[in-house]
Amino acid sequence: MRVRSLMVAASLTLLASVAAACGGGGEEDLPACPDGGTDLTYDTFGKAFMDNYCTSCHTAGSGVSGADSLPLDSLSAVQAEIEEVYEKAGGTNTSMPPGGNAAPSASEREQLAEWLSCGAK
Repeated sequence: MRVRSLMVAASLTLLASVAAACGGGGEEDLPACPDGGTDLTYDTFGKAFMDNYCTSCHTAGSGVSGADSLPLDSLSAVQAEIEEVYEKAGGTNTSMPPGGNAAPSASEREQLAEWLSCGAK
């Protein structure tokens, strides 16, 4: 019976490691919008962030498998995917953009989190 318990524990640990490596699990919840709101808008922050780090892949017709089905090339598109964008690129979440692509600084990721948490307006 002890061997079976150890096998189950080892299997669960392996599954958790695989999920983490594939970007699953461990994502943070979107933080609350700051009490005073934010001065960040699509025009002053969001569009440039998306253009710099996201839309080379996340645009319909980009040809990047999977990414082109999640376009982030308009305010309404980002608003429809606020949680997803945050889970992949906001705050301390760093799975996007993938390696080899220009990546936002920690400060830019924090600004992204603030903008998203306040509704990405």
